[in-house]
Amino acid sequence: MSIVLLIENEKVVSNQIQKTLEDAGHVVMVSADGHTGVTLCEEYSVDLVITKIFMPEMDGLEVIRALHNKNPAFRLMAISGDGTTASAQLVLKMASAFGAHKTLSKPFTSNGLLGAVAGALGKI
Repeated sequence: MSIVLLIENEKVVSNQIQKTLEDAGHVVMVSADGHTGVTLCEEYSVDLVITKIFMPEMDGLEVIRALHNKNPAFRLMAISGDGTTASAQLVLKMASAFGAHKTLSKPFTSNGLLGAVAGALGKI
């Protein structure tokens, strides 16, 4: 069991990811924005942060950079929309360069999500 912080501003997507992770035995905290997510990481011990890249105010790249700068040991995973376009692939590569241990393009399956989470946690 791992404690996962999910930062996702789309409620439907957030609910789906949360359910998948909880069904797999993870404890999930949810934040709808990057600022709150970073604050939660300062207040609670989490094993993994999953952040959406494109969000208003503080985007996922800023979240990854801020958390990685505070503690390079933070386990971070970035999710983004359609990963087939060159721009989407570039953004995911940037997330990795900023400190994300794993990236995942939407849409993804439950098994794809769980595999990426296990990889980000260093369990595979």
